[in-house]
Amino acid sequence: MEKRPIQPKALLDCVDVFTDLKAARSRWEALESEGIATPFQSFTWVSTLADTVGPSLAAEAFVVIVRDPSSGRDILLMPLVRRRLGPARIIEFADFGVSDYNAPIIAPEIAAAPERLAAAWKQAILALPPSDIIRINKIPDQFGRRANPGSDYIVEAVSIAKAFGADGTPIKLQWTREDDLHGGLYRPMYFHKLEAGLNEKKELVGWRHVIVGQSIMAGGPFEVMVKNGIDPTSVEGAASIAYEIPNIDVELSTTKTGVPVLWWRVVGSSHTTFAVEAFIDEVAHAAGKDPFAFRRNLLEHEPRMKAVLELAADKAGWSSGPLPKGRGRGIAVGEAFKTYVAQVAEVTVDDAGRVTVDRVVCAVDCGIPINPDVIAAQMEGGIGFGLGAVMYGAITLQNGRVEQDNFNNYRVLRINEMPKVEVHIVPSAEAPTGVGEPGVAPIGPAVANAIFAATGTRIHMLPFPKSSKT
Repeated sequence: MEKRPIQPKALLDCVDVFTDLKAARSRWEALESEGIATPFQSFTWVSTLADTVGPSLAAEAFVVIVRDPSSGRDILLMPLVRRRLGPARIIEFADFGVSDYNAPIIAPEIAAAPERLAAAWKQAILALPPSDIIRINKIPDQFGRRANPGSDYIVEAVSIAKAFGADGTPIKLQWTREDDLHGGLYRPMYFHKLEAGLNEKKELVGWRHVIVGQSIMAGGPFEVMVKNGIDPTSVEGAASIAYEIPNIDVELSTTKTGVPVLWWRVVGSSHTTFAVEAFIDEVAHAAGKDPFAFRRNLLEHEPRMKAVLELAADKAGWSSGPLPKGRGRGIAVGEAFKTYVAQVAEVTVDDAGRVTVDRVVCAVDCGIPINPDVIAAQMEGGIGFGLGAVMYGAITLQNGRVEQDNFNNYRVLRINEMPKVEVHIVPSAEAPTGVGEPGVAPIGPAVANAIFAATGTRIHMLPFPKSSKT
């Protein structure tokens, strides 16, 4: 039966609250059998959330059932409610549909849910009476400042409304780009040190990877994910390295600084993939092996990653040999969100050391390709996003203040710098996986390896040094 989107417009009456997940599952499945939509991917997701996030918040309700006043039918809305909000007080939802957000979380400490849920934590953060209703309307299609645990702009907007008299007059809050750059939650800085060991046959037999950097989970609502001092987002793509190496050691030292940080597109793989793929290229050259063939031989046990690597190399003409003087070709491969992506970049480096990225060939395996056009668009966009970051994306601080103000001193990729991109999708019968982020990870190392092929110079920092830019 086709599921009906949920779009309640008024306060919702609480029907039942479950703290027993077994009982909640029974009710959940009964509602789903009636074709009632829920804003979650599966009950397993809710169970996982309850097991991990719930205890740290002393949550008393894991699944809440409410009644849709427009239809009189029961619906499931949230997996987590704080005790002090009261299970009988369900806050207003406006135009809430399943397609809008898969995983809203209602808790005062977690303001990372859609802004339309801001009323749920109004009592905890803003000390507003229960009778007050807040509606936060965010201009559509904005990318920045979403999933912000502090909800700084929500708190600011509501504070302004309160100061204005809270008489229902709409308040417009608009941050300038200078406000946004100066008050951001930044991608953390990381340091990587890698060592490798080759045997007498020039086979890779040892790998040591030391990572130093700031946790994006510590001090936030998802700190429960940090186990034994290890933030999994700090080591993803490194601790889970795909290459078959007999001896692997990955170490993490987590630093603490005063710079506020948060996740970035493709999260930990944004830096670990660069370190791993730039270094594996160096190991291949030290072994006297072709970088593509060296990687392929280490991926016999990873058929999906091996397949994207082979497809990208084939479509890029890797076997045709090196490019003419001043040009280079580099390759990189990675996995993120259970999607496999390989990219081959072709660059031109002029006599002044300025780099132009001419072409990128991308192969992706994201399971069953539901919408090939969307897959291609996300790979293309991810390549542009990642390329701008590795070429230009630096935030610097002086005396505790961010020095960048706008696009005059925070450079982004320009349209004339976007390379030709070719996307090839691996046919697959596997379950579909994400495509919004994985395309970002391989572009940095692919370009860095191409610059080495053209110049003989390795790049060990991001963004690339100024002599390696257009």
